[in-house]
Amino acid sequence: MTELRASAAGAGPLAERFGHERALGESLKKLLLLQESYPQLKADANFRKLADELVEVEDHLQYARRFYNGAVQQYATRIETFPDLVVAKLFRFEPMPFFHTDEREAVRVSF
Repeated sequence: MTELRASAAGAGPLAERFGHERALGESLKKLLLLQESYPQLKADANFRKLADELVEVEDHLQYARRFYNGAVQQYATRIETFPDLVVAKLFRFEPMPFFHTDEREAVRVSF
């Protein structure tokens, strides 16, 4: 998991970084699901605190992803509408990629 975090932080292009961040998110979900197999982990105060903090961080990340996608949508709209279209074509502005996650596989852990 440490390697995934380091590779996500040091990734270059957005598409590459998004891939690393998705893999890191999947690893965190697996860590939280680990408690299902080991009930003593669920009873451990340190693990509960860690799990609560991870859920809180995921909530913040979800907000940041929505904010980013909203900004990308606004940017895409502006570079495709007049008069911003003229400047965008002149300076070759390109649309930015959206950050997508597989919402069907989203895991919500509660204690």
